[in-house]
Amino acid sequence: MDDELVKIEIEIAQAIKKGWDHTTIQWRRAALEKLHELCINNQTLNGNEITKVIRDMPIKTHNYSAMGGLVRKAMSFKWIEKTGETVTSESAHAPVPIQIWRSLIYKGNINQNQLL
Repeated sequence: MDDELVKIEIEIAQAIKKGWDHTTIQWRRAALEKLHELCINNQTLNGNEITKVIRDMPIKTHNYSAMGGLVRKAMSFKWIEKTGETVTSESAHAPVPIQIWRSLIYKGNINQNQLL
């Protein structure tokens, strides 16, 4: 990877961390609970679906740039992985391709014998 791409990746990671760091613990906890629920109930999900659920929460954040941090947490917890597929963002500001995620904790993947 060339130096310019590395620099861009570092800047993106810093921006995602900054957005996450500027949320409250209460918002983080509620957002993670909602995302966990989405992952359990859906084989795949995307940023449009995640954003809708998070924006509908009673606990709000002043800056929804924290969504990147939320998704990164879900990846680190092994709740989701990239599919390599995209859908178009429903955002009026940026109708761009966004990642489709595969849930790794979808309840349909649980072997009922494992629960016994």
